[in-house]
Amino acid sequence: GVDDDLSAFHAAHRDDPLIGRAVRALPELRPRRFALPWEALAAAITEQLIEFDRAVAIQRRLIARLGHRCPRTGLRDAPPPVTVAAAAPAELAAMDLAPARALTLRRAAADVAAGRVDLLASDPMPGWRRLRAIPGIGPWTLEMLAFHGQGCHDRIPAGDLGYLKLVGRIVTGHPKARVTEDEVRAFFAPYGEWKGLAGMYTLAAAARGLLGSPQRAVRAS
Repeated sequence: GVDDDLSAFHAAHRDDPLIGRAVRALPELRPRRFALPWEALAAAITEQLIEFDRAVAIQRRLIARLGHRCPRTGLRDAPPPVTVAAAAPAELAAMDLAPARALTLRRAAADVAAGRVDLLASDPMPGWRRLRAIPGIGPWTLEMLAFHGQGCHDRIPAGDLGYLKLVGRIVTGHPKARVTEDEVRAFFAPYGEWKGLAGMYTLAAAARGLLGSPQRAVRAS
């Protein structure tokens, strides 16, 4: 998302009690955006309920075995939906993808390849509704697609373990506390159209020691 114009967000939240210091110190921060929404969706499906490093290894296997190879450079791109849809579930599972997850990925790929889901549509809601009907695709997967693949700054993957732990620490002051997914949504709800960006800056602020006062942040939210 390097081309995203976040000036309105920066102006609105540079003095925010929770993330204001991070907004002022890190104006260059942008969401990690995939080149194509399909890549964000496929990555989110592979990352469900497993360690991130293991998910990355699965994604690399998918690219190595099914990705398109550039003859000039030898590099491979992520496999398009039509290629993934044509793969046998057992082939996908052989890349360390759980069998149920392999079926989910293949069905999502088939819907995108057939045009039943348009990930580039100006209104993403119809596509989200159809994807949500696929077993194995829930709110977290769709929110990862929306934020990291479609540039929807108002979507936050609230079920992400990082958010569950971080908001738990902010709200309770206990280092090992966790909250529910609904509590994460409620915490960031005051940021409205910027919820996803606010979440991104909260994670960055916590990692860099720039997080504001928890007491003030809770009252402000």
